[in-house]
Amino acid sequence: MTQTVLQGLDVKGAQQFLAQGMPFEVIISNIGRLNFDGRLGDLHLRSVWGMSLMTGCDDEQIVGVVTLNGQLHMTYTSQTSIPSLLPAIEQLLREACHMEA
Repeated sequence: MTQTVLQGLDVKGAQQFLAQGMPFEVIISNIGRLNFDGRLGDLHLRSVWGMSLMTGCDDEQIVGVVTLNGQLHMTYTSQTSIPSLLPAIEQLLREACHMEA
């Protein structure tokens, strides 16, 4: 992969490389657990949303995940969104954690 990138790709070439070399349906980027109370002086951070990116591939589905103060936050990015995707993920997470809606 490094050699391919070092050869220099234009946008179209990079898209073709990603589509053929790293096919995917969903990217999940987990920033992880932020271990601070979200306070800075008089300011109080209540949520964090991210990460969000677009690779330029057709039908991409990107989910950014971060946990702050014990609460999970997800950001969904797509040009061709699937309305049932996040509710399905929520249901799977609730089942995994043995929680009710």
